Amino acid sequence: MPIPYDSVKVVSANFTRPADTTNYVAGDMLSGATSSGTAMTFTNCSRDNGGGGYITDVIIVDSAYSATAVIYKLWLLDTNPTTAVNDNVGFNLSDTEMESVQAVVEISNAHAGSATIGAGGNRALQTDSILRSFVCASSDSNLYGVLTVNSAFNPVSSEKLTVKLKIMEDTSR
Repeated sequence: MPIPYDSVKVVSANFTRPADTTNYVAGDMLSGATSSGTAMTFTNCSRDNGGGGYITDVIIVDSAYSATAVIYKLWLLDTNPTTAVNDNVGFNLSDTEMESVQAVVEISNAHAGSATIGAGGNRALQTDSILRSFVCASSDSNLYGVLTVNSAFNPVSSEKLTVKLKIMEDTSR
């Protein structure tokens, strides 16, 4: 069955990591704060509240380059989690928050833009071909993202991470 869509768009969110180089272990969350951290907001993923679509690709642009290969996991929810999404803390969403998960995407294909180690370098990471459906909450057109790591790595202080979702909006509603 063909996928009904007439709109392809890119929706992005970003954050800057804290100014530290504390090592991550598998399962840690990444965010812009070590206390009172929040999920990323991907604004207007659907054209209407309660609408949906298909995520066809996820790209993460990292403003720094680390020699350690990193595997990220992006958890996309239809509701903004109330659990603090604190940097360098184990992933710990509640049962209720887990029920709002719309997609989980692993991102591991890394491509160096500049392979200079540290803040002088950069890279982009991308998914293999995916097609993940999602439906936003009935009172919302946004998705909310929590980024975790699947592997230990040494970060660069204050690196900026931009997460881009390529979306085909469902027009069958």
